[in-house]
Amino acid sequence: MILKTRRFELPRLVLFNAAAGVIGLATLAYIVHDAVVEKTALPCSERYRQALAFGLQRDGSPLTTADLQARLAGRDWGLVGNASIVRIDGGPSPVALKIELPSTAAAPAGSDEMPSGIGYRWTPRQLENATSVCLAYSIRFPEDFEFGTGGALPGLFGAARRGDGADVAEFSIRSRWRDGGRIEIRGSTGARDTDFVIAVDPQRTWLKRGTWVRIEQEVVRNRTGAADGSVLVWIDGEMKAKRDGLVIDPQGAGLAGAIGDVHYSSGDLSWAPSPRTSSVLMSPLELRWQ
Repeated sequence: MILKTRRFELPRLVLFNAAAGVIGLATLAYIVHDAVVEKTALPCSERYRQALAFGLQRDGSPLTTADLQARLAGRDWGLVGNASIVRIDGGPSPVALKIELPSTAAAPAGSDEMPSGIGYRWTPRQLENATSVCLAYSIRFPEDFEFGTGGALPGLFGAARRGDGADVAEFSIRSRWRDGGRIEIRGSTGARDTDFVIAVDPQRTWLKRGTWVRIEQEVVRNRTGAADGSVLVWIDGEMKAKRDGLVIDPQGAGLAGAIGDVHYSSGDLSWAPSPRTSSVLMSPLELRWQ
């Protein structure tokens, strides 16, 4: 399967639209700890100055999913069949991506298109020399949402580029909801002895239904040959998890972009059928870097 957005004031946040134009925008949030958390730490969206948003509108009008596909150059699945861009009131942004999760038995044999959920890879060139990246977005699950055994949420990935400019995935730091709305971060580094799982404050923090939840994830790359990488997570502006001493990028691939997956999944984040028909709303993904 192809690997394949609370507001905060922020300078220099720019929005890329489907016409490749750049316009001013506004705002973000922060990251998490699975041990003792320093709750006074500012969210990454309040500390990073360079920023982009995966815009969902142009000149005040919602884009179409075909517009998004054109921007992603084939690095997506499910957008046309399982998603739409809708106007919202009282949310973190004027428009949101509505993601359909129809109840299904299984994926069709031999098809890359899954019958529920979406996935895409967003690779801004501005991240090429970044040593750390902040991903932020808001998501809203309906009141009757069934978390089931879990599902995939957006995350970050790193990749080395070949001579032809194509990306070769090397590592990923991805989020997942679990049963009951618990949250975890799964790191796949390309080397089994450095893979990791971070439980995000499992005794006190769950994804809420019927309201917008702000999620921020910060990834700090390790230096070459050193175990000094970090992953942090904030939920609604409060740090909930932090893990230091990680080998996130063992091959020096570099941070490349965001994975925009939202779908039910198995424990390894591969696609899984929806237990019941539902939908979720997600604001534009926001990336910051330094």
